[in-house]
Amino acid sequence: MSVVGLDIGNDTCYIAVAKSGGIEVIDNEYSLRVTPSYVGFSDKSRDIGITAKTKLVQNINNTAFGFKTILGKRFDDSSKDLSYLPFSVTELPSGEYGIKVKYLHEEVVFSIQQIMAMLITKLKTITESKLRTKVRECVLSVPIHYTNAQRRALLDAAEIVDLKVLKLINEPTAVALSYGFYRQHLFDEPKTVIFVDLGQSALTVTACVFTKDKLKILGSVWNTNVGGRDFDGVLVKHFANEFKNRYAMDVLSNKKAMMLLMLECESLKKQMSMYSRELELSIECFMDDKDVRGKMKREMFEELASHIFLDIEKTMRALLLQTSLNKDDVHEIQIVGGSCRIPALKKIIQQVFGQYPQATLNQDEAVARGCALQCAFLSPTLKTKDFLIEDIQPFAINALCCRADVADEIEIFPRFHKAPASKLVTYSFKIPFSLEILYPDKLDKISCVGRYAFSDVPSEFNDDSDAKIKIKMSLDIHGIFSVSSATLIIKQKESNDANSKQLVSVDTKAVTEDNMELNEEGMQDNSSEQMETELDSKSIEATKSFELGIEKYVQCLSKSQLNNFIQKEKEMINVDIQEKKMADLRNVVEEYVYFAREKLSKELINYLTENERSKFLLILSDTETWLYDYENPQEADYSRRLTDMKENIEPILQWYSLYEDSKAALLEFQKLLESFSSVMRCLPQEKHPRVDSTDLATLNDLWKQGNEYFIHWSQKLSEVKRYGEMPISSKNILGEVNEYRAKIQSIINKPEQEECVAGGDSSEDPNQTPGEPREDISTNLQSKEEYQSTSEKDSVGGQSTKEDQFCAMKTD
Repeated sequence: MSVVGLDIGNDTCYIAVAKSGGIEVIDNEYSLRVTPSYVGFSDKSRDIGITAKTKLVQNINNTAFGFKTILGKRFDDSSKDLSYLPFSVTELPSGEYGIKVKYLHEEVVFSIQQIMAMLITKLKTITESKLRTKVRECVLSVPIHYTNAQRRALLDAAEIVDLKVLKLINEPTAVALSYGFYRQHLFDEPKTVIFVDLGQSALTVTACVFTKDKLKILGSVWNTNVGGRDFDGVLVKHFANEFKNRYAMDVLSNKKAMMLLMLECESLKKQMSMYSRELELSIECFMDDKDVRGKMKREMFEELASHIFLDIEKTMRALLLQTSLNKDDVHEIQIVGGSCRIPALKKIIQQVFGQYPQATLNQDEAVARGCALQCAFLSPTLKTKDFLIEDIQPFAINALCCRADVADEIEIFPRFHKAPASKLVTYSFKIPFSLEILYPDKLDKISCVGRYAFSDVPSEFNDDSDAKIKIKMSLDIHGIFSVSSATLIIKQKESNDANSKQLVSVDTKAVTEDNMELNEEGMQDNSSEQMETELDSKSIEATKSFELGIEKYVQCLSKSQLNNFIQKEKEMINVDIQEKKMADLRNVVEEYVYFAREKLSKELINYLTENERSKFLLILSDTETWLYDYENPQEADYSRRLTDMKENIEPILQWYSLYEDSKAALLEFQKLLESFSSVMRCLPQEKHPRVDSTDLATLNDLWKQGNEYFIHWSQKLSEVKRYGEMPISSKNILGEVNEYRAKIQSIINKPEQEECVAGGDSSEDPNQTPGEPREDISTNLQSKEEYQSTSEKDSVGGQSTKEDQFCAMKTD
């Protein structure tokens, strides 16, 4: 089982995996850790990630980006996010956003869930390629301000690509986990840390308390009107006005020019974070083939963005107010996010919190690392230290009870309530009713979380029945609200017998268990429990319980929609695979054209007649023209073209390869002769017991034969003037080399003959110690050669000769 964490940002994505050695952020096919959150469409296939962003300006109407901010939102939500999106959006029948693009020569509308699924497909493919295994489970990050509908939409997107999400973890919680898990030894006393995350589309400020084995989120505030794109927008507006006055260009009316300027301003913003000097913005052929230039200094940029910095300060102060923290309570400030490198941000943090921020975390990868850690906690394949995470529900959630003429609204979960959590709420009623779950603050005009109706009411129930309904409401591990159960309880008076007592005790026990499990019950539940257990002197109130059916009406994909999107995604994946296969075949043909043309124009130019070379170059040119002019070639077309080229040109290339091999083999023979010559110079200088005068004569003959062989075939190969001639093959030459070497070795390294010493001359060295073994000739040659090599190096400036290689020749 793979342990994967995915940080899907509004502009970029990161993938982290947990292994036995720790957390690793993996790179994509371009060897980059960052993958842009861009999805492009063309007449042939989809481009996702780096390729989509690279083609953004040329394919601006068919490239989706920045869609994370509108995921799960309704079309009637007049979001400012649309001002950053140049592509066409439309309203779907479900009331959500859809993106209109041209794909496979047709105009198609995709839901945001589908677009997000395409991006997840890319991240999944990258991960599987790197891990070389299937990825079926992961942990996904979400902005803490994501609503119920947005969280469900992200889960739907993951399900479209068959990826099980073990948990949706809030981005600030992932950052806190990445920070605190490896610093547990520093938390002997509780430590309060504030994390400031300034990303591309939002600012989030979160307060956490760390202890030795636990992190607790105290509270979090955010501002979706502050982000890196807003700083870019300030620069774009400034330069658009400047270019209008200086060059008479209406940049804002041209989508491509706007996007090009946006990308350049983003780059300028990053440079201003590093340099305080005045920097230049220059774009060639910006509009109407005109070049434009502009200048910007950090002080001017901060003045232009002063309103954004004011919003940042207000957001930070709001955290202190809502969590009741003082400056002295905060031990440390950590900054993360791509835009946190802006120097003015650090000054504001120091003003608000009274201390300079730290940047010890990887500001881009912290969220992904936290996701991978959370996945490791949930995975059975890895064993980790115990570390408890206590997260929060960022919004208050109320329940509106809708009856015939009355609507009662009560608070279910207050803001910053612990999550996951559950509550049991009891309603007394005379007739059936429904529940509407609301965000009381009406965030972004999205106030309704969902509606719930209850069915399967038993026949015993009537309008006069003394009954109530107990509803269990939960916040699950993903931070999604749901009504998990509904129980109808009808009271009946019966005689005080054993059976009745048993019924009361069981019911009371059930309520008590709920209290213990949830550790919180409203006063309404406690009073109702007391009412249930009141006993009449002659009778007892018995209860009957019935589980009700729950009909939910929440914003998410239906089963049929989900199945439809799953099928469409599979079809698009198949199209991408087929197109990639065609592109690979095209590259093979194109590479062969360039390779063969280079060979014909350089190495083979002296071995072909002008007519032969022109004929072959014409075949290559014809294939190259076909590659660029022929529309919709099939696999068979590429194969046929490659086969035709190889049938004509491959024999020449193979001949040239064999010719070069023969020259290389002859060079090997030359090296052998040079080494042999060195040995021959060594041998006559002193007596050796293994080489006598006959051997020396034989060696001289061998050297002459080898030299004649080398001169003969060198001359033959040098006389080759055109394709087709091959006087000798490399195989024959190498065979001669091996045979020649064997003959030399058989003489030089032959075993020493034993001699009887009986009154005659002894061949032994008089200085040799009795019983001492004779020195091997190979060793003598080695020593002699080393001496010679040293002398030669001294004489030629330290350069060794090729003769060194043969002097210590031994039998293998």
